[in-house]
Amino acid sequence: LPQPIIDSIKNPMFNKAMSIVRKLINELIKTEKIDEDTEVVIEVARELNDNNKRIAIEKYQKFRRDNREKYREFLKEFNQKENRNINVEESIPTFELWTEQIFEETTDERGNIITNVKRSDILKEKDAIRRYELWTEQKGQCMYTGKMISISKLFSADIDIMHTIPRWLLPDNTMVNKTVGFKTYNKDLQGKKLPTQCANYDKDVEGWGTSIKDILGKWEETRDKWKKLYEDRLKPKGNEDETAKNKRVQEKHYFKMHYDYWKEKVERFTAEEVKDSWARRQLVDTQMVSKYAREFL
Repeated sequence: LPQPIIDSIKNPMFNKAMSIVRKLINELIKTEKIDEDTEVVIEVARELNDNNKRIAIEKYQKFRRDNREKYREFLKEFNQKENRNINVEESIPTFELWTEQIFEETTDERGNIITNVKRSDILKEKDAIRRYELWTEQKGQCMYTGKMISISKLFSADIDIMHTIPRWLLPDNTMVNKTVGFKTYNKDLQGKKLPTQCANYDKDVEGWGTSIKDILGKWEETRDKWKKLYEDRLKPKGNEDETAKNKRVQEKHYFKMHYDYWKEKVERFTAEEVKDSWARRQLVDTQMVSKYAREFL
């Protein structure tokens, strides 16, 4: 069997699992324990969702997808504009991106050489979109120091994509476990600590920054906004026909997904230990592996 490479999936657990599937099957082929007539049964992990929940999931995924498309479009501007000083507060709502970089020769994702592309430190589009999405969630503010991250600084080597719960404790590479912050804090101060173990978690500390708990206030407001929208739709308000009921249930699921996202973002900053419930991410990985393993085989 060939290498099971899927460019769009960067999940390390997925890639490792698919590699093991390939290695196992190739060994069984070489030892003649299986052949083209062998039937392989894969137990596909899945969750059963009712129609309203499926509609809500599709709406939520479209919301995330549409946002990323906006970021992608403005990243094109980012690679075209030079030497513009854009105020952080102005740039968040207008999605303006710019660069001062001089681009050299590079290659596209298929290995083809691209010339006359501006670059010094090549910005991978997916990484840039991810950085910008996290930056807008944070309203341009570092969650660890309280300092504002300028748009020019965001795409520089001074800023890292940071894992809230360090990866040695929780192999979670999802957006809910990520922020953008200053590299010096990430490497020299936080290291392998949980946010609650940082010196400036509940108080301002010189050399560390503003109290992390105080900075979290804006995220808690966002979480509570989605929570209210979700809870307002848990029960019908008076009599409702089938159409009204379906609309309410769909909105309930939709707002719950937003609420869960922000609830987990906040929880990771306030946790004193890694919760077992966060390991549910493994179920998502299993679902992904079983789906693609079936297609691969």
